[in-house]
Amino acid sequence: MSVGTDLLGREIDVEDFVVFHNNLYQVLGGPSYKWQKKSGMIRIVLVEKSKTTKPVSKYANHCCLVPRAEVMVWMLKGGK
Repeated sequence: MSVGTDLLGREIDVEDFVVFHNNLYQVLGGPSYKWQKKSGMIRIVLVEKSKTTKPVSKYANHCCLVPRAEVMVWMLKGGK
């Protein structure tokens, strides 16, 4: 189920990974509120979480989709 399109026009699905301002996020879902559906917002959370990390809403077309295989390799290498 697509929740929006990224900067390059690719479909973003729940549990995909996106980059926003040099940080890697996982997509949690579509918009929470009716007004966000019209604006194309998605719910995302940082992949490398801390105790205070909370999900945020961002515009889907301000994010760029990252292939799952590349994220997996990055995680296996130790992240940052």
